[in-house]
Amino acid sequence: MSASGCAATGDSARPVARLEWRWCRGGCPYSVDLSTADLLLQSLGSLLNANVRGEDVACRYGGEEFALLLPGADLKQTATRAEQIRQAVGDLKISSQGHPIGMITVSMGVAASPLHGTHLTQLMRSADFAL
Repeated sequence: MSASGCAATGDSARPVARLEWRWCRGGCPYSVDLSTADLLLQSLGSLLNANVRGEDVACRYGGEEFALLLPGADLKQTATRAEQIRQAVGDLKISSQGHPIGMITVSMGVAASPLHGTHLTQLMRSADFAL
């Protein structure tokens, strides 16, 4: 997953829903060493890949932000998928150097076309605002 995956979808008016999140531990953002951060990103990436359909696009959008584009999904379907992913992230048990890193939680913003915009940039902004 990479930012290029999101960019490759273009800025067309086709129906698409999007969600975005950031990870934290114990309700607060935290810092970890690079190897632990890589492990977290790989784990979240694997979780996303296991929870997308063939037509969906899952990508890393920024430092600890991801985007999931769901073509043809409406707002209710996207919110349901976001909740499923939130629960799956809460169930992750990740250890680094033999020590559990603690509970991972996510914040998500959901936006759907055409309700929140018809262009990808509008949807990204709306989902970010919904965080």
